[in-house]
Amino acid sequence: FLAGCSQSSSLSVTAKIGGTSQALMSNQTTANKDLVLSRARVLINELELHEKAMGAGKGEKPHAGGPGKAGHGGGGGNCPNMGGKGGSSGEKGHGPVNGPQHDEPGPYVIDLQGDALLSGATKSFPLGDVKAGTYNEAVIEVEPIDDETAWVTDAALDDFKKNSASVLMEGTYKGVAFSYVSKLHIEQPLPTPLTISDKLDLQLAVDPTQWFLDTDGSALDPTDAAAHDKIAESICRSISFGDQDHAASNEGKVCTIQ
Repeated sequence: FLAGCSQSSSLSVTAKIGGTSQALMSNQTTANKDLVLSRARVLINELELHEKAMGAGKGEKPHAGGPGKAGHGGGGGNCPNMGGKGGSSGEKGHGPVNGPQHDEPGPYVIDLQGDALLSGATKSFPLGDVKAGTYNEAVIEVEPIDDETAWVTDAALDDFKKNSASVLMEGTYKGVAFSYVSKLHIEQPLPTPLTISDKLDLQLAVDPTQWFLDTDGSALDPTDAAAHDKIAESICRSISFGDQDHAASNEGKVCTIQ
């Protein structure tokens, strides 16, 4: 398998979302009861996957296929049919040589709005395809579009590109409309080895009720520029990832506020 061409598997995210309406009934968030969050978008720029080498010599590196046009996907190195599909899934093909194989599917947009934010929900987002295989390193990266993913053309990415953002939110605070933009970087490893056969369903736990609260429970005003970084820190604390065999957790997560 590792020495030749590989099959693709379906990739999805199942998001478990905490509802803001329930939280507003508790004393913890009473101070922030005037905040109404109508939409929140999070950009998963890449899911970085690295496979174990099979008899690779030291210093040997995989040859990566080039990025493809929208709707077509990258070249597949020695496996020309294994390029990513492009478009909304935006995968990049990487073909194996003698060194470790790697794959970096993305970018993907997780778009939360309406009742999912208000009442809480479990929602699935199909993301396209990923290479089947066993990976000894798997890292989810929430970050702005970078040079490696800038070639992907998808209308869902336009606002992220325009704002160089990884998190976009809209709502009202004390009756005043706000838009929140963050360049937050989150890197979180998944438990490995990670074996992908017919599918990979990532688990995302996200709690919007905590996004506008400081560590002491006091309200954070999204219309106040001075609160911007504290909100980003709260977002980081309340987002965690896992996979279909491991519940979402914060283990190994690294956040960078920019």
